[in-house]
Amino acid sequence: MLILSYIILPLDIIPEALLGPIGYIDDLYIGLYFLNIILNELPKEKIYAYWKGDIKTLNNISEIIEFLKSNYEKLNSKNISKLISKILKGKYNK
Repeated sequence: MLILSYIILPLDIIPEALLGPIGYIDDLYIGLYFLNIILNELPKEKIYAYWKGDIKTLNNISEIIEFLKSNYEKLNSKNISKLISKILKGKYNK
């Protein structure tokens, strides 16, 4: 609930009202951090049982998070955009 409250409430470390779209970086980071915890701490069977969306989408999210964790130092916005595009097209190889 704390993470969801942080994302919804207007009080942020990087406020959107002052910095525009750049202000969503902290929300994105916290959201990915939360998803990472869920995907790594819960058994996959439980996640799949309660996931209402396409399993491929869930696997894509997991791959993106793993890539971001393992390549944190050398990432920039252009590389991230290319990665997401490749994963969504099914052309990403680990």
